[in-house]
Amino acid sequence: MLMRWLIDNYLRDAAQGKVREVVSGLTRVVQDDRPEIVLPTRGQELGVRGQDDDEKGAHAEEFLPCDVAFVFALGIESGGLVDLLKGAETSRQKHGMEHAGKLGGREVVVVDGGVGQKAAARAAAEAIKFYQPKWVISAGFAGGLKEELRRGHIVMSDEVTNLEGQSLTIEMSLDRQSLTGIKGLHVGRLVTVDSILREPEERRRLAEQHQAMACDMESFSVVEECKKRNVTCLVIRIISDAVDDELPPEIEHLLKQKSLAGKLGAAAGAIMKRLGAAKDLWKLREDALKASDRLAKFLVSIVEQLPTEKNVE
Repeated sequence: MLMRWLIDNYLRDAAQGKVREVVSGLTRVVQDDRPEIVLPTRGQELGVRGQDDDEKGAHAEEFLPCDVAFVFALGIESGGLVDLLKGAETSRQKHGMEHAGKLGGREVVVVDGGVGQKAAARAAAEAIKFYQPKWVISAGFAGGLKEELRRGHIVMSDEVTNLEGQSLTIEMSLDRQSLTGIKGLHVGRLVTVDSILREPEERRRLAEQHQAMACDMESFSVVEECKKRNVTCLVIRIISDAVDDELPPEIEHLLKQKSLAGKLGAAAGAIMKRLGAAKDLWKLREDALKASDRLAKFLVSIVEQLPTEKNVE
């Protein structure tokens, strides 16, 4: 969970020790080294909303139905899945980046809505409103809270809770028998937190307080939005850092930076103060890319198992 934020905001060239080149030549940041295709905004594509309308908060009334909407926080998490989309089209919306295409013969949309519950709720609400999906899947990285959850393991949540103790049950529209015996797959409770947990002690305490096996920063709000709109929801996360993982000490300072200049300055400072910082942070990036690809493969297998019609409760 922590790794995804760091990699998304810690530029590759900075990690290689080229901070000065980045600061002098950077005009915009493209996640994951993938070329960014910015298409017209949704309203412009449909001929119903121009830039002025967008600034006033107007919304298109038409919708483009799809089977599954995936809600991620960051591109470093969704990148593996986006790479597998057929005929993908990408557009920048006010609530995040949208990647629409086909996956396993089904129409899907992948939304990178940003970090935190507020951003995730907005992304989920907009995706549901515009695409009318049969299923919404909250996906991405998570932090492990139990010893048995290691890096690269998959968590499917049957219940999500928040720090206030509110809980939401997830009706899994899948054959549980088909999930048993899958190595590295865990089904159980996930807790959504409001900030990054860096210390193992924090994670252990959270696990005890909420009886949860993993934590993230978005899923509770996504599930909540889906229940409001009577849309079937799944939560599928991959463990990016285990309960006892020690993360680089520079992270706490990096997390406080809001602007691009601040992030670059913090990155440069970290490298100058500790030469091993670049190596540590670069390794996190590589691990994140592997996790994204592994998660994507599992998500494809889940999409293939989804019923052809939405379950009616």
